[in-house]
This record gives sequence, C-alpha cells and structure tokens, in this order.
Amino acid sequence: MAYGSGTLYIQAWLLDSCRKKFTRTFMMDKDNINTMCPTVDTVQFDSPYSMTSTTVSVQMKVFTPNNAGFVFYAGGSAMIDTSSDPYGAIIYGYTETEVFLWRPHKDTSNGYLVYVGGEWGKGESSQQASIVEVTVKVIDIDDCPIPNDIPNAYKLYTGLTNGSTAMYTCMVGYAASSNDSVIHCISGVWSSSDMNCNGVKR
Repeated sequence: MAYGSGTLYIQAWLLDSCRKKFTRTFMMDKDNINTMCPTVDTVQFDSPYSMTSTTVSVQMKVFTPNNAGFVFYAGGSAMIDTSSDPYGAIIYGYTETEVFLWRPHKDTSNGYLVYVGGEWGKGESSQQASIVEVTVKVIDIDDCPIPNDIPNAYKLYTGLTNGSTAMYTCMVGYAASSNDSVIHCISGVWSSSDMNCNGVKR
C-alpha cells in the first residue's frame, strides 16, 4: 500500500528546565582532524537514569549552507553505506549510564554527519555537513501509561501528560456500578476508579 499524499502534523513541546536532567554540548568532526579536541564517541551521564521515566535525545546543529542554524535529530539505526551514494547521520544508542555515538568512518568520502540530498526535496535545501554541534539531553518524563481498560466499557482519554483525564462509558446493555467514571493523570500515575460495567437484566 502506498500513498502520494497525506496529512503532516508538526508538534512542539515546551519542556520546563526542571525536566532536563542532563545536557552536554560539544563539536563533532566526522574526519576527527582536530587532535587537540578529538571527536567524542561516548558520553557518560553524571549518574544512572531510569530508562522508563526518562528519554534521551541527540541533536545535531549545522553551521554550513544551505541550512545553517538548523537542528537535526540523530538516527536510531544505520542508513545504507554499502554503495557509492552519499549518506549520513549520527547513529546513537544508550543505556542508563551512557550514550554511544556512531559516525561514518573518516576514510569514507561519501559519508556525512548530516546529509539531505538525492531525491529528498528534489535537490532544494540540500545539506552535507561533516562538522556539527552535538547536544545530548536526558529529559525526565512523568507521562502516564495508557489507562487500563474496564470490561464492557468504552475509554476516552485526553492525553498521557500530567493533568490529563480518562473517562469510561459503559457499553449498551451494561450499567455503571458507580459515578466514578473519570480518572486523572497525576505525576505519572492514574488515579483509581471502582467503577464496573454490569450486565442489565431484561
């Protein structure tokens, strides 16, 4: 199945400074030319962080045309690098204590830290960058999990962030055992409800 068009949603989040647990910014040179400031491939956190209550991001800021000042996110898996076609991305993975960064080898002339070209954008605003500013962030997330189901009830929730609500409505042929039909996401935990949906006798 393939589609030639669709709806693109662009979202932005305002992350309060208190939610940023760790930040480190440094320059990365794919060719590692500057021996006085060698490229970093491992970033150690200042302490262990839970992988269930935090998220890690790796951003790359470019300084060369055509998109000087733009920030790109690093990738989570490898792009093709077995042909002569240009390619590029910083690939990263992390544990509770550190981030590993992989980059194209310095001896590959067709590999970049940021590459946008070829068929992407029909050649407009293309980008090839071998030197970027890397920012590694650990961000605390207090989002709630998807709320539990109540048997024989419909579930409608406004989100998973702090302050979100979830409302349950019994299906046709079932009646609520109480009016406790709304729960709230508070600091990553949903409040409880004793509501049940019981079959209505006919």
